[in-house]
Amino acid sequence: MFLSRDESKLYFPYSDTGRGKRYNIKISVITTSRYKIIKTLLLKDLGHAKANTYDIIHGLKGKL
Repeated sequence: MFLSRDESKLYFPYSDTGRGKRYNIKISVITTSRYKIIKTLLLKDLGHAKANTYDIIHGLKGKL
């Protein structure tokens, strides 16, 4: 997990291994004010088709 630059959002990466999907890494975006999930993104939709969670665990200054 890591915070956004302004610390208003928490990015939580996790692996969804259901139904044989090997590279189905998701990222939930959670607000720090309400602790609610505001959206969930697929890592492959951000241009990282075969990335794993290790690649994004260490967010650099809140950049996803």
